[in-house]
Amino acid sequence: MLDPARFGLHLAAHLVARYAHISAAFVTVEQLRWARIGAGAGSGETGHKHAFWRDGAEKRFVEIEVARSRDGNGAVARVAGGLRDLLGVCLIIRPYITGLDSTKGC
Repeated sequence: MLDPARFGLHLAAHLVARYAHISAAFVTVEQLRWARIGAGAGSGETGHKHAFWRDGAEKRFVEIEVARSRDGNGAVARVAGGLRDLLGVCLIIRPYITGLDSTKGC
């Protein structure tokens, strides 16, 4: 899945269009960062083909709401997204907000 917003919008629109008894669909998609595990020093390969490790704690998320229009001949969508669980951001922002020393951690 390359684009969580497109995937979530497609899923929510499918649910509203396919099932007449559903007037609105709410979908939340989270995308985690993954990287290939290295093949070993000096091997010349960029990474193992089938092995991955979690590359950071941040999550890309998107929240989608698709509602059938009142006349039933269309739909209205709301899409909102961003990043969650960013590590290290408090070290940059915190001193400006609180005036505290940023070297003491979050």
